[in-house]
Amino acid sequence: MEPYLTASGIDFSRNQPEMPLWKIINDANGQDYNLHLAIHSNASPDAQAGKNTGVQIYYYPTSERGKRFAEIIAENYRPIYREPMNIKLVPNANLAELRKTKAPAVLIETAYHDNRADARPALSRNPSRSTSTCRLRSRKITSASCARSFFAL
Repeated sequence: MEPYLTASGIDFSRNQPEMPLWKIINDANGQDYNLHLAIHSNASPDAQAGKNTGVQIYYYPTSERGKRFAEIIAENYRPIYREPMNIKLVPNANLAELRKTKAPAVLIETAYHDNRADARPALSRNPSRSTSTCRLRSRKITSASCARSFFAL
């Protein structure tokens, strides 16, 4: 994904996976970003393991720019996700990455990693599929007029 963002002229920073959430938020707030994007995968409760599917795209309820960016992500994710009607926009005032970052924020749960069929496209070892997925994910980011610099997770 990073090469496509760079080629599109988007400045970005990235956290390290082992960083605690408070450090990720502090680092994001320490810069002048136009957007905070958190990319995650989801997990079902034990009783539902392997049964859930879908993409959830969270934004802070009063953030117009966050909501617009969430809509752009959803529009661009539908062509690459196996169940396009199972992509949901979710306003959320409780998630720290949405509530505590200065920049408008979006958190996307890309798939349920405990469901092999749901996770397969995101975890594909097929270079052409992985490249296409990254290119389309990057395209959705570059489509956002508010995104010229952002903090990606």
